[in-house]
Amino acid sequence: MMDLFKNRAKRKGLIGILLIILTIAGIYTWENYGRQELTYTDVIVFKEDIGDRKIVTRDMLGLLKLERKTLPEGVITEPGKIIGKETLTFLPSKIPLSEKFFADPELTSGNGKYVFKIPEKWVYSFPQTLRRGDEIYIYLIRDTESQSAIGNESRPEPDQTYDITKPILEAKVVYVKDNANREVVNTGNNRYDGSATLAQIEIIVTQESYNLLRDSYINGYQFNLMYQ
Repeated sequence: MMDLFKNRAKRKGLIGILLIILTIAGIYTWENYGRQELTYTDVIVFKEDIGDRKIVTRDMLGLLKLERKTLPEGVITEPGKIIGKETLTFLPSKIPLSEKFFADPELTSGNGKYVFKIPEKWVYSFPQTLRRGDEIYIYLIRDTESQSAIGNESRPEPDQTYDITKPILEAKVVYVKDNANREVVNTGNNRYDGSATLAQIEIIVTQESYNLLRDSYINGYQFNLMYQ
């Protein structure tokens, strides 16, 4: 009988030790693997610093694990989203990337398309949350001032062919800058906090779309800029 009690006690002791070992192993696995898998994710980064106007290839890209809750808005996790695109600015290595840093090559390299800074007096309003890479919709609004884009002659009556209920043009934003010519970027995880007050907006235009904007302004209109 004593042997039976001893064996039972021995088994209980072994089971207790086994449970302790399993608990320690579980904690170790969670801290070193489980927590990382649940709270971290892989994001796309450049292996080395990349200058502007460079075409992205797969060999330029690497992975970096970041905590999910610290990820910037729009961070890229799939390399296919930017391979073959062109960089719009200098990008350091090992920083999370966003699609706003890139554009299709045909948007920025010739083919009858140009970078155009919209003159400040042409613009009636624009959102301060506008950022590079946004697609903007340009609506016309009748300019109440009498000064023309050219000289000081009075503005003519609005041309009735303009439809102010629809965008006159859709365009890609390639740069947004402050009055010191510095790019305005997000300072947090979203676009609601900018690094400065946005003052200059540069977009991609063709000769035809530039003429449309110029003629609209000369005919007495300013522009409301919007994005979705």
